[in-house]
Amino acid sequence: MKAPSSRTVAPLLSWVGLALAVIPLALPALPRLIVGERSVDFGHINQGEPVSVSFTLENSGADPLVVERMEFSMPGMNARVQQLIEPGESTQVVVTLDTSRLRGKYEGRMTLHLNDPVLPEIVLSLTGTVVPAIEFMPMPALYFSQFSGESQTKSITLKNNRARPLAIERLSSSNDRFDYRYREIEPGRVFELTVSTRPDTPPGRFRDSLFITTSHSGDTRLHVEVNILVKPDVFVSAESVAFGTVSSSFLKANPGALDFIRQTLVINRREGKMRIMSLTTDVTFLTLRATPEKPAESFMIEIGIDCAKLQSGPINGSITLRTDDPENPELVIPVSGLITD
Repeated sequence: MKAPSSRTVAPLLSWVGLALAVIPLALPALPRLIVGERSVDFGHINQGEPVSVSFTLENSGADPLVVERMEFSMPGMNARVQQLIEPGESTQVVVTLDTSRLRGKYEGRMTLHLNDPVLPEIVLSLTGTVVPAIEFMPMPALYFSQFSGESQTKSITLKNNRARPLAIERLSSSNDRFDYRYREIEPGRVFELTVSTRPDTPPGRFRDSLFITTSHSGDTRLHVEVNILVKPDVFVSAESVAFGTVSSSFLKANPGALDFIRQTLVINRREGKMRIMSLTTDVTFLTLRATPEKPAESFMIEIGIDCAKLQSGPINGSITLRTDDPENPELVIPVSGLITD
């Protein structure tokens, strides 16, 4: 059979190309999401005031767009959305926020999971600042650290952010370890609360409260944490040594890990130098080292583990430090933990 000439092939190819051009391609019908703003800042609002914002979703595809599920990054968020969006239609995602338990800067995210193969999920953000009705600056807590016989004074600010003026009707405390007072800086708006610790408070750690009763009947009794650490003349940086759970087989196979479980205590004397006369423990596998060896106002005690002496079981012992300080001749520091095989 004779092969077709080039003059015959050219018209044939032109006819095939024309046929392909007029035959429609069978493309799948798919949804396609178009979204407007993805982040909304609601600005500054008062605590308890509800927030409601809207985001626009549009389906520009040829198949229905389905919102399969929603996820929220923060508590208090909720949303309403039409689950099925027909081709060519748009809808609003209405996001609401309960601010009754929020304060300060807020940033929440809502993730929508969709049946759009190109954009299967989208994140919508909600940001702003929730202003509490009554605000303590810098925080509703005071921290004191002092030696026995000393007294310290610190203050915080109470700010009323409501339109209605505020009056402090009464201050009270959970105990008698500190004195308190207030003064009005801006009438009905800003108050200074001052706490002074008492010098006769014994050594120890104390968590107390200052209670504030105001003229706003809707408020529960406000309180400020008052944390007091009273140190004796010779003070240890930690009240106990806790090793947690330690695997003896792991330590023996990885001796370098001993550096990570070694612990350090710092011993400080309030005034003047003292000498460490002895440093002992009833936990047989502990190693102890105190520096410096000469009299000083501060010492560092390094506490390690001797793998060769390790025994499985609970650690329940102590470290005893004897000094030449007449008021604090002996300090006993509890040691706890668990040794496993």
